[in-house]
Amino acid sequence: MISGLYFLMRKSAWLLALLMLATALPVRAQSEFYDEFYEDDSDYQELLLKFEYSNDLNGYIVSPNKSGVGGDQYWDEANLLYVPSIRLLDGKPVVALSGFGSLKRLFEILFPEDCHVKYICDNCFQYCTELGLNYEVLNLPESVETIGDYAFYGCSGLKELTLPPNLNYIGHYAFYGCSSPTELTLSPNLNYIGESAFQGCSGLRSIVLPKSLKVLREKAFQNCTALESVVFEDSINFYNDYGYYAFEWNVFAG
Repeated sequence: MISGLYFLMRKSAWLLALLMLATALPVRAQSEFYDEFYEDDSDYQELLLKFEYSNDLNGYIVSPNKSGVGGDQYWDEANLLYVPSIRLLDGKPVVALSGFGSLKRLFEILFPEDCHVKYICDNCFQYCTELGLNYEVLNLPESVETIGDYAFYGCSGLKELTLPPNLNYIGHYAFYGCSSPTELTLSPNLNYIGESAFQGCSGLRSIVLPKSLKVLREKAFQNCTALESVVFEDSINFYNDYGYYAFEWNVFAG
């Protein structure tokens, strides 16, 4: 038993050393490092991430494992999130992300080509203020269908938002206060934009709302002061009439 415990302690120390090495590498080198270990080492994956299985979603909801060896220190310093397509222990898909809010140094999210993520959960990346600072564009995978409430609230470093074509729901306050983006490409399948979803996105200059959009909640684009034009491709249900305040306090230059 003692020898077994000693082995586990040695393995934990080794994994911790790998974590410290990873955070010291340039971001692209980190990407290669994570590719190798996410593909080949389930222990390393378990050390970094928590996996909660959801029967409703038929897959795992992933969040940072801050209770693992070196977890707090690693996530306090982490500047890159590599999203796995599956959990290596059982091969079941990762379908949702949760709990990465307030990672002050996180500036890039990498998704695999075979990504299964459909849901960016409520508050997922809230206050990740450096997200997008280095690579500017937030490229969510085509698999994403729902962006939850407050998901990117206060991510002031984002300069460009390219939303996936299968996205059909943007939650309340999802991109509130993301002041830097100047362009917004909305999904042709988008059905719902929540209350204050883009409120205070003061850099936005033009928006095209797709025909698929059925509900535009109140204050969705309130105080987007740089807007020059808004194009409605079709009629939209302004929810309970409050949607008429969707563009309140905006100054249209043309």
